[in-house]
Amino acid sequence: GVVVKDLEKTLDTFTNIVGIGPFKVFDSPPKDIWKM
Repeated sequence: GVVVKDLEKTLDTFTNIVGIGPFKVFDSPPKDIWKM
């Protein structure tokens, strides 16, 4: 619940600061594979 949301928010903020989407990389491939 709250802990997971807070963790996701922290990771998302970290991703924005870094400018790269290291965590989103794990999210995208599965969806992109099905789109192909």
